[in-house]
Amino acid sequence: MNILDSYVIRARLWPALLAALPAALALVVLFPLDWKDWQTVGGIAVFFGLMAVLEHLGRERGFRLQPQLFLIWDGAPTTRFLRHRDSTLNPLTKKRYLEALAAAVPMEMPTADAEVSDPQSADARYESCGQFLRARTRKKDDFPLVIAKNVEYGFRRNCLGLRTPAIWLGAGSMAVVTLKSVLGTAITPSSVAIAFVAGMFSCLLLVWWTKTVQPDWVRSSADAYAEALLATCDQLGKP
Repeated sequence: MNILDSYVIRARLWPALLAALPAALALVVLFPLDWKDWQTVGGIAVFFGLMAVLEHLGRERGFRLQPQLFLIWDGAPTTRFLRHRDSTLNPLTKKRYLEALAAAVPMEMPTADAEVSDPQSADARYESCGQFLRARTRKKDDFPLVIAKNVEYGFRRNCLGLRTPAIWLGAGSMAVVTLKSVLGTAITPSSVAIAFVAGMFSCLLLVWWTKTVQPDWVRSSADAYAEALLATCDQLGKP
């Protein structure tokens, strides 16, 4: 499996699957699994169609959210970490990274005074360095940690993009399961058990989407990705 496949599956399809899962559980409660039943076949088709829509929606909303997140965080993590005034990185480590970047990129790195006098120009240079590092770390075999952190960040960012639709889907699915259990005909112990499991699982997912999927949850993975990306500065100039 190449890196594109890994990213698509884990960063784009998994958020869509988690968002669509309550709807799938509701379909199981409404249409008990019987492959000869065209209603069940139709339900499966609807589920996969919903997955495709959510995958596209999560990717698009995730990309649109990213500039807003960077604004809240006072810049992209790689840009923020390279600033002289930022204390996330050890000063000696930052100095080593900036020297390596200055040698690898035909561009002068901003000094602390230049950063204060013209912060926009300094950030533009740091952003260019981030683009340079992302372009040279795309090979999974050469930079497995960077790739893994990037996939994790993409997953969390796209989950945040799907947060609102996922909450609505989860709440609607729980309502459907509850109504089916209360008002449905031909209630059997097995159908009650299935409805209970589906309702509980949907409830847990709803709590996860509501409580866990937040900007700070995305920020922690973005910062981890930035640290792994900047650490590759020590390999600049090496064969």
